[in-house]
Amino acid sequence: MSEYRQDEHTTAKEASKTHTDQSYRHNSWEEHEKRRYSFKEQAIKSMTMFFVVASCILFYFALLRLGQISSVFKQFLTVAKPIIYGLAIAYLLNPIVKWIDRRMIPFLEKHCPKLKKKKQISRGVGIFVSVILMIALIVTLLNMMIPELYGSIRDMIFNVPSQMNRFIHEYMVRYYDTNRQYSFSLLDQSLNAFLLAGFKTDQAGCNKWFENTLSRFLPEEKEVALEYRDYLSRNGSAVKKYMKGGDIMMNLFMSKGGGTGRKLLTCFEALCRKNAVENIFLWADVTCNYSYYEKNGFVILERFENRTPVDIGCLDTYIFKKRLN
Repeated sequence: MSEYRQDEHTTAKEASKTHTDQSYRHNSWEEHEKRRYSFKEQAIKSMTMFFVVASCILFYFALLRLGQISSVFKQFLTVAKPIIYGLAIAYLLNPIVKWIDRRMIPFLEKHCPKLKKKKQISRGVGIFVSVILMIALIVTLLNMMIPELYGSIRDMIFNVPSQMNRFIHEYMVRYYDTNRQYSFSLLDQSLNAFLLAGFKTDQAGCNKWFENTLSRFLPEEKEVALEYRDYLSRNGSAVKKYMKGGDIMMNLFMSKGGGTGRKLLTCFEALCRKNAVENIFLWADVTCNYSYYEKNGFVILERFENRTPVDIGCLDTYIFKKRLN
């Protein structure tokens, strides 16, 4: 009996030891798994932080070289355009080819069972029909767009010269609008006459406006406008070499006739005499009524040939002077 109890006690100890060993191994496995998952999470976090920092650095350097990157991208697009267009056309036409395949292959299998390469024939027919439809669509769009395009081109041909003329006329006014105190205009429901004048040192601030507005025109038109600016500058410089500090120049004088010009000229001369202006100077070429100034007391100081902005050769240009005081 005592031996039986001793064996039972020994068996209980061994069972307890076995259970303890199993519990220890279980706990060790759980700790190992925890450490493994913890290391994995830390590795993922570290890699994420690394990629975020690296992406920020690359983005910063990309911003610094944005111009070079854009030029490379443009060159790539230039080379890849045919491929991109081809892929786009194939993608758009693919549903038509598939639709024809779904209907034509069963038809060929039913009526031509001995025919080989049914799929290839169906695919060829689908591509042919797709190309025909694409050509028809392009032709239709062109027929719709060509009248509008023709109208736009026609308007551009007829409107651009008038736009250039308006630009040059406005530039003349801005260029010669140097002294509002000595500028006059005569209004009678509309502008009938105006006179712009200024002293030798007066300058117009229209260069920025000229450059900004000129950028809208074609290269040939820009060349004409620049030549016209040089033309005005040359004539003004030719007049100013005769002027002194108390002299004034009539920059721009236009009237519709009927005595309006004479009224403005009288008012202008009266103001000049009142303010002790000694002499009035101006320049005129043969495209205007230059004899008008001789009739109103001006004398010719110089006559010279001047190259004009337009291709009509050289024009005779006159410098006039009228003494007031």
